[in-house]
Amino acid sequence: CLDFAAKGGEDGSAYAFHLELYAPIRREDSKFSTKRCPMFFLRKSSADNWPRLQKEGKLPWVKIDWNRWADSDEEEDKGAFDTGDLEGMDFGGLSKEDV
Repeated sequence: CLDFAAKGGEDGSAYAFHLELYAPIRREDSKFSTKRCPMFFLRKSSADNWPRLQKEGKLPWVKIDWNRWADSDEEEDKGAFDTGDLEGMDFGGLSKEDV
């Protein structure tokens, strides 16, 4: 699962969400950005394709950055996804079973 919370705007409005990911991820290889537009790089535990990001339904507010998209067979042709500006994710509160 992925839990996210932030405050923003002049009034400090609170924003939060909880995602039950479709399958486990590799915590140590996943990263995030806390800039203006939050960005997550989640490394799957297995090479299997996911039919969607989360276990249940679509999320209308989650967008794919198609400029960074690469199918698994195209990753070397397009170059690796640049995660240089992303930080390591703190999954310390999750057990191995959660991810």
